Amino acid sequence: MHWKILLIASTGGLMCLDRIVLQAMISRPVVAGTLTGWMLGDPATGLFVGAMMELFWIDHLPIGTYIPPNETMVTILAVSAVVLNGPGPSGTVQREAVALSLLVFLPVAYLAQKGEQVLVMLNERLARQAVTAGEEGNLRAISRLHGRALGRYWLVSAGLLAVLLAVGVPLLGWFLANLSHPVRTALQLTYFMFPVVGIAAALKAFSQKRALHVFCGMYLAAVLFLELLQSP
Repeated sequence: MHWKILLIASTGGLMCLDRIVLQAMISRPVVAGTLTGWMLGDPATGLFVGAMMELFWIDHLPIGTYIPPNETMVTILAVSAVVLNGPGPSGTVQREAVALSLLVFLPVAYLAQKGEQVLVMLNERLARQAVTAGEEGNLRAISRLHGRALGRYWLVSAGLLAVLLAVGVPLLGWFLANLSHPVRTALQLTYFMFPVVGIAAALKAFSQKRALHVFCGMYLAAVLFLELLQSP
């Protein structure tokens, strides 16, 4: 368990780094979730959770000076917590586990967003030092400053992931083992409501015409997809 948490935290820090460096879409939830699930041996769960998170944050992109909520970190945490707690009695992923993990970790997106804003302010000092080094023609110093900024971002992201996984995975397992029947039923219903909210957010972002027809079609497709994932 511990080495898996370290693995996910380290690679998760690199995926979060894609938000500000390459921006090769590796940090997008549908990709980050699938990669996380694959590393833990369950890419299907990673794809499903990532797809739901993609719908939630599809209109939040790091363009210009805007720093969106860190949907990458939420996806990595949710997928890891579900997979590491293992399948249910039926041998498939528990719907209540997926719903509970998303509800527990969603606030992390805004916590990490605040952390990124602090890092941006800290990097302004490095940027001024880089300008001074450029005026002096010291290219090696500029390279070191760039490396320091990237290393700081990775260290903060990986460290936060490691702490939250170390606390969140066993906590989620304890909650799942002690859920009352009404709460378990409510979480199972919430599991099916997440795609509804996500699709609504996507439709609002794109302002599609005949939104009701598109919404119904996408919701039906999402429900069928969920059932296919749950089928043995």
